[in-house]
Amino acid sequence: MTNELISKLDALERKLLELVKKHSANAERIIDLEKELKEKDAQLQEQIKMYADLKQNYEHLNIGKAFGGSEGSNSEAKKKIDKLIKEINLCIAEIKE
Repeated sequence: MTNELISKLDALERKLLELVKKHSANAERIIDLEKELKEKDAQLQEQIKMYADLKQNYEHLNIGKAFGGSEGSNSEAKKKIDKLIKEINLCIAEIKE
């Protein structure tokens, strides 16, 4: 082999080793990002549940406020009752089938 060929092979080997190191670093980064994604997804699910709970509490407060007799709440209370009656009627119809 000539010195030129040996020199090119050495350069190629160095580049290959560098690529292997980069690949290894990228593989570790992917693992870290996947862990972070799972954590963020769990946090998101927790926030969604918290939002649903807060929304339900807000609805309960509004219903309580409507039944409390505050100004302009009679129509709101009537709407809530009508909605609940419709839902109950749908449930009864489902049971009868």
